[in-house]
Amino acid sequence: MTRPAQRSGGARASADRLARLLNLVPYLLARPGIELAEAAADLGVTERQLREDLELLWVCGLPGYGPGDLIDMAFDGDRVTITYDAGIDRPLRLTPDEALALVVALRMLAETPGMANRDAIERALAKIENAAGELADAPVAVRMPGDGDRVEALRDAVQRRRALRITYYTATRDETTERTIDPIRVLMVGGLAYVEAWCRRAESVRMFRADRIDALVAQAQATGRAPSLIIGVLRDGGLAHVAAAGQTPEPDPDTQYRIGSISKTMTAVLLLQQRDEGRLDLDDPLDRHLPDTPVGTVRLRQLLGHAAGLQREPDGDWWERSAGADLDTLLAGLTAAKLAHPPHRTFHYSNLAYGLLGAVLERITGESWWKLVRTRLLDPLGMVRTSYQATEPFARGYVVHPWHGTLREEPRTDTGAMAPAGQIWATTTDLARWAAFLAAPDPEVLAPGTLTEMCVPVAISDLDSWTAGYGLGLELHRVGDRVYVGHGGSMPGYVATMSVHRPSRTGVVGFANSYGFRSGALPALGRQLLSTVLDSEPVPVRPWRPASAPPAPEIAELTGRWWWMGREVEVAWDATTDELLITQLASSAAAPWRFGRDGTGRWRGRSGLNDGEILVVRRDPTGVAAALDIATFVFTRDPDRTG
Repeated sequence: MTRPAQRSGGARASADRLARLLNLVPYLLARPGIELAEAAADLGVTERQLREDLELLWVCGLPGYGPGDLIDMAFDGDRVTITYDAGIDRPLRLTPDEALALVVALRMLAETPGMANRDAIERALAKIENAAGELADAPVAVRMPGDGDRVEALRDAVQRRRALRITYYTATRDETTERTIDPIRVLMVGGLAYVEAWCRRAESVRMFRADRIDALVAQAQATGRAPSLIIGVLRDGGLAHVAAAGQTPEPDPDTQYRIGSISKTMTAVLLLQQRDEGRLDLDDPLDRHLPDTPVGTVRLRQLLGHAAGLQREPDGDWWERSAGADLDTLLAGLTAAKLAHPPHRTFHYSNLAYGLLGAVLERITGESWWKLVRTRLLDPLGMVRTSYQATEPFARGYVVHPWHGTLREEPRTDTGAMAPAGQIWATTTDLARWAAFLAAPDPEVLAPGTLTEMCVPVAISDLDSWTAGYGLGLELHRVGDRVYVGHGGSMPGYVATMSVHRPSRTGVVGFANSYGFRSGALPALGRQLLSTVLDSEPVPVRPWRPASAPPAPEIAELTGRWWWMGREVEVAWDATTDELLITQLASSAAAPWRFGRDGTGRWRGRSGLNDGEILVVRRDPTGVAAALDIATFVFTRDPDRTG
């Protein structure tokens, strides 16, 4: 029972000796040739202890531990003189990282329950903070809807013992690194949040300032030379946090920027609404709705997916930077020569195609494209800060001079009949609402199945690696095993991005008020940030919950094991969706086939290989379910039967 006390005493003795050794060198330097007895009396130790200290000091010094690195001294009888101090006489100078670590360590010590000499710790802390000044602060501006949200998220990771993948910026080295950390605790020092964590990259405990985690945004703004940059991350349908950098203007989630071609996603949703309401078919030729058009043979689906072969721009001045023409002028300027390729020959992005789709909407509904956007999309989704023209507060758009960094403000044009291709202004908050709609649409606005249909590729835009394509109004990007849907946007003075991972309802939206970046690109940054979020914050696993009651007898008799050609499947019932779930037992990784009632006594596939196929229950003469016929593939209860 005495061993803890011995360890405590030993620790105190070691601490006392360390303090004595640190004081001994400057003391002896100031008193060359001092007698050992006099020095021992001044230092409050015995002469024997002083000699032992000097013997230990003899093998101390700078890293390297060669003869020229160690403290050296000369003895003359009972007198001693320091001949080489190894720099111990110089004042201690801390790097910003060292100062930060020391500040946080002292704060942790001060907050330890039962800690004695708390006043001494606070005095030391105040001196270090005063000496460090702003050195420990990183030049990174990250804003969130409440700093507490970030702190609570980090504390939640600590409580759940969840690893996080972070992007971390070290200001002193101007270096950004990707790290996986295991958080230990969250500390508040001087109003700033720090994460103490085991860093798998460094293989040691490290301290990270929480507002550096999204430093990619600050780095992109600095290297891309954007007057302002703002990024919003949404999780589970809501804006989770906002990162911003730049001062022209200082970005805010309520500041409008121009969304450019992200407007096309709204045009596409409006067209699919009309299709679902029976007013058109996606395979209608254009001239069914715009008679006598010289390019009237192309189909609406082809125009939506940039597979019609139509040239990129209308004739005349660059429409994005000039006063827009009306619809009659746009249509009058069309010639058969605007078809650069036969339909479906290749992917060819066309702004002109979306000008024509906007014209189709106006002809079908008798309403202007903008009125349709406002009444059919913005109002139902509560996007109150999205407008046709800029509404204060909004960011002015610029071209940055490549040599001297000055700004040239760009005109804010009305693009007229080309507005369906790019016109709208929105805030980060509103664009996040639109991204959330694309992740999980409000059925009152668009059927979820229709949104899924929009994500089916019409054309692959990257034939070499198949990492990019285009659906019905949506850009598609494959990043690893994930597919992101959304769109990029640009107008003179502005770039925008929107990427959504639909299965997790996670997305990234962003704006900059410059016509592109000097290096890098905003859409690529958005996808990188989205991947970082998904890697560091996996989607929570939904808990299994027992069913409240067994299914009806006519459903229950279909559940269980069935066979076809020696292959076994298991049929289960999902009461929450009113569907049969058929799982292939030999392929546990495959998603179950889902079948719903079709109103005729049969079942229709709703997912996977059998999406749209018919399941018919075959019964024996007594009415018992004897086989399941799925698109002529007959499953029976006996693996030896063939149907």
